[in-house]
Amino acid sequence: ITQIEVEGIHNVNANILVPRTPVKYKNEIVYNKTKAVQKKLETLFSNGISASMLCLYSLDKIKFFENYILGLKKEKVEETIASSTLGNIIHDSLELMYKELAGKYLDIKSLEKLKGSINNCVVNNAEKYVRSRNLKKGKNVIIIETAKKYVESVIDIDLRELNEGNKIKIISIEKEFSSSLKSKGKKYKIRGKIDRIDQKNGELRIIDYKSGKKIYKRNLEMKDIGEIRDEKGIYNLQLLIYMIGVYKDIDTNYIKSGIISLKNVSEGVLEGVFEGKNSLSIENIKTYEKEVISLINEVLDQKIGFKN
Repeated sequence: ITQIEVEGIHNVNANILVPRTPVKYKNEIVYNKTKAVQKKLETLFSNGISASMLCLYSLDKIKFFENYILGLKKEKVEETIASSTLGNIIHDSLELMYKELAGKYLDIKSLEKLKGSINNCVVNNAEKYVRSRNLKKGKNVIIIETAKKYVESVIDIDLRELNEGNKIKIISIEKEFSSSLKSKGKKYKIRGKIDRIDQKNGELRIIDYKSGKKIYKRNLEMKDIGEIRDEKGIYNLQLLIYMIGVYKDIDTNYIKSGIISLKNVSEGVLEGVFEGKNSLSIENIKTYEKEVISLINEVLDQKIGFKN
């Protein structure tokens, strides 16, 4: 076109054409709490409120509704191991290996012995989720080796802490709990399973394993209790629910909590920090319990719809 204009042989009529592109406005999704929804919520919570329920609500209210009210979770037989299944294999393997150490102080000899059983333990647990013939195919070979590495990394954290002169006693592995929260005539049941409860130098710790995304210390530093209502506080919310769930049954004055991020094992146990405290007294826990009850009341409040 520029060449034709420069030659000047032809008359050129210049026109600018602008297509009519429809503008799409993003409509906000809101699910109202109808009587049917309210009934489903009450039935769901009557069976026990878990940390995963409240964490998903704080993280994504629409997804909470779709998962727990509409039941849109998908179940399938796997050929290639999914990330969630990898997490299950790791958790099951750690449970099986550490279960025999419950009630005992850890020592280097016992932990080194555990390392020798990693291979068989991981493979046997993987066969519960994936057909045996598929474990030696494609990506699964790499994934199984990754699971072994993650399991070994937890043992290495304990070995490192022992070598630093710490004393660690395993109190419980995969501890199931059920407890009641009461407030203003209302009663709620919370339930769950804690990966590990131990004592480090006499201090009680609640520990959760995370095999998903990489977590850092800063992700567990809750500066204000209001943070449990959004994404930045979901890890602290989970740890709080665990502490609330067991403090009545454990003879202790203070509880620590933390997460072992399997993609960030170099930092060891990432301690939960609650408004500057990494160790909560029973009175602290009771105060935070009121905030958790408030969050539960919000989920059940018919006037508050599900929207992000």
